[in-house]
Amino acid sequence: MPSEEFSTYISELFLLLGKLDALVVSIPSGNCPFSDCDALIREGQGHLHEAQLEARMADSAGEKKKMLEEVEAVKAKLMRHKATIESAQLKSGSSAGGVGGLSGQQRSRVEASNDKLAKQNDVLLNAQRTAAETESVGADIVNELGQNRSKIEGAREKAREVHSNVDDAQTRIDRMQKRDKCAIS
Repeated sequence: MPSEEFSTYISELFLLLGKLDALVVSIPSGNCPFSDCDALIREGQGHLHEAQLEARMADSAGEKKKMLEEVEAVKAKLMRHKATIESAQLKSGSSAGGVGGLSGQQRSRVEASNDKLAKQNDVLLNAQRTAAETESVGADIVNELGQNRSKIEGAREKAREVHSNVDDAQTRIDRMQKRDKCAIS
C-alpha cells in the first residue's frame, strides 16, 4: 500500500493537472496566463520529484514498480501540458524564458528545437523506464538465486549427513564381519 506522503503528492499532482487543463483550454482564445502555467508546472515537477523519492522507498519491489508507473503516467501528462504551453508561448511571442520579440523564423527554429528536445526527453524517459524494469528484474533474479543457494546448501548438508551415516554403517558392517570371522574360526 502506498505511503500517505506518496498519496498526498499524487493527489496534489492531479489537482495541478486539473488547473493546467483549464488553463490550456484558454490558450486558443489568447487569455492564458502563461506565468501561472509556468508556476504550476514548476510546482508539479517538485511534487513529481518527491513522489518518485517516496516510490523508491517502497517496501516491496511490486509496490515500488506500481508506484513508479503511476508517477511516470502523471509525469507524462505534466510534460504534455508543458510542451503545449511552451509551444503556445513561442507562437504568441510571450515566453517566460525571454523569447519575446523574436521574428517568425527565429520562433520556428526555437519551436523545432523544442520539438527535438521533447522527443529526446521521451527517449530518455523510455530509457529510464527500461532501466527501472531491468533493475526490478535483476532484484527478482538475485532473490531467486539466494533461495536457490539456500536449497543447494541444504542439499549439501543432507548429503554430508547421508555420507556420514553410510560411513558409520560401513564401519559397523566391517566390525560385524570381523566378529563373524572370529566366531567361525
